[in-house]
Amino acid sequence: MRTIYNLQICRAVAAILVFLAHATQSIYPDFFGGFFLIGWCGIDFFFVLSGFIICFINFKYLGVPAKFKQYVLKRLARVYPIYWLYTLIVIVTFTILLHFHYKDIGYVIRSLVLYPFHTERGHYPIIAPAHTLTYELVFYTIFGIGILTNKKTLLTLMLLWLGLIVIHQVAGIRYYQNTLVNVIVSPLNIEFMYGCIMAHLIIHKTILIDKIRALILLFSGILLLYISCYTQFKNYGILLDNRYVKFGIPFSMIIYAAVILDTSRQNMIKRLFVKLGDASYSIYLIHHVGLFLLTSLIFIRTPYLSSLARFVFSLAFLIAIGYLAYKWLEQPLVKYLNKEISKFSSRER
Repeated sequence: MRTIYNLQICRAVAAILVFLAHATQSIYPDFFGGFFLIGWCGIDFFFVLSGFIICFINFKYLGVPAKFKQYVLKRLARVYPIYWLYTLIVIVTFTILLHFHYKDIGYVIRSLVLYPFHTERGHYPIIAPAHTLTYELVFYTIFGIGILTNKKTLLTLMLLWLGLIVIHQVAGIRYYQNTLVNVIVSPLNIEFMYGCIMAHLIIHKTILIDKIRALILLFSGILLLYISCYTQFKNYGILLDNRYVKFGIPFSMIIYAAVILDTSRQNMIKRLFVKLGDASYSIYLIHHVGLFLLTSLIFIRTPYLSSLARFVFSLAFLIAIGYLAYKWLEQPLVKYLNKEISKFSSRER
């Protein structure tokens, strides 16, 4: 299957948006009046992208139980090994440099297996942004049931899931003691469904639009996203809690248009963003810890540096570190694991 370069660019933008939010929060709260705090919507972008990519790649395997084991192994290999490695590096680094002591083994194990925390109470795993990966794993599980059974079962399961989410929204129930239940009934999961719908439209060519209409759709999505960001920034109270509407819909429009407009032709800027898209998982996992270390070890000793200088340096340095981590650690590890999974799948035939 050909690489859709525009999706890689979208992944890069999503990671950078989240990075901008955390950098604004920890280094320069007044940067652009704090506007980039809205960068947390990059998580919504990631969720719609994940729904699209998983459905687009694996749609042909729905109802093919023989592919289930390979699907599960590839998903686990994509999420966990490099995450475990980064978590181990963080534990060692924080223990040596900052004298942190991870005495709560339960906390460490919970972080490693990605069991959800009460984030609404300020509880996060060792690598804080990784809390969103639990949502990904729930979606992977439900989509995997479709591979194990058939398309009709997956559609039924998705509709039941949507119904459960809507019921909890209408009932106004926000949080349970069981954190896994909180994740399952979160309206953020609707964004994975958006991605699946967009993938279905592309695969079956349900709505055929030409390049001009795709451009109009793209700019309409960007305009709608800007309106959502601006109203959020100004705190107008318009759908503030309904991220799946306010951000999920414009990101869905952008992704659909980006796929239609995709081309193999690349310039220097496009190649750069494609590479950053490849490295987006590493950048996403590394940047938050990196900001903390820079603030605690470097910036505290360099008071002469302006907030803007720290902000720009942090972005450039940590994106570079994230890319190098991808090239030296994540990419080789994922390639090796995928090769072993392919061997394993071949032996099972």
